[in-house]
Amino acid sequence: MKNINVAIADDHKYVRAIVCDILLKYGYSVVLQAANGEDLLNSIPGLEQLPDICIMDINMPVMDGFIATREMKKRWPHVKILGYSINYEKAIIEEMLNSGADAFLNKGELPEKLDEMIKSLLN
Repeated sequence: MKNINVAIADDHKYVRAIVCDILLKYGYSVVLQAANGEDLLNSIPGLEQLPDICIMDINMPVMDGFIATREMKKRWPHVKILGYSINYEKAIIEEMLNSGADAFLNKGELPEKLDEMIKSLLN
């Protein structure tokens, strides 16, 4: 399996750390951690390699996941986006998918479904 590069955007440092630990356990490379969408978008051009997938929280300050997802898909349309949130109301999920996310994961399903979701998005 080729090395899979992952970026994470989540305003909660503790949650980012947990997600990073899960990703590393499954053999993924975390190439970027961002506290909000703006930080993510500004940091990606400085990376040696674009992420294969971005795990995007929805509720973040400065720039939320909806706006950041739309911008990501405009700039880097091939990068997969996995939206995730503790809020999994149907309207929220639909808005995230309509913004360009390739899939959605309830944060309550971490870590069980994360590896499975990433593999299905990249295959």
